[in-house]
Amino acid sequence: MSKIFRVVYSSKSIDDLTSMYNYIADSYLDIDAAFNQVERIQEKAESLETLPKRHKIIELEPLSRDNMRSVVVNNFRIFYLINDKYGEVRIIRILYSGRNVEEILGKVSSPE
Repeated sequence: MSKIFRVVYSSKSIDDLTSMYNYIADSYLDIDAAFNQVERIQEKAESLETLPKRHKIIELEPLSRDNMRSVVVNNFRIFYLINDKYGEVRIIRILYSGRNVEEILGKVSSPE
């Protein structure tokens, strides 16, 4: 039987979800689409409670050094770290795939 991890969201990842919701709702005037996108992302993030290592470590310094992983949901990427000792998956950021991920995440020195 595989270990069940607790999924924890960093404050930045919660800000990311809030910003994403507001952008979709305001730009496209579609609250349902905004809600559905956030829900899809949260479902994928929560699925990391089992087998979180199924996604590859990002091959980009300094992220690979921290063993950061990511999973894609539509046009967004969920970036996360696994803490085996505490049985925790920490969602670090949730970013639009078109953004400069290297620049944004290169500033991440340690999880909250």
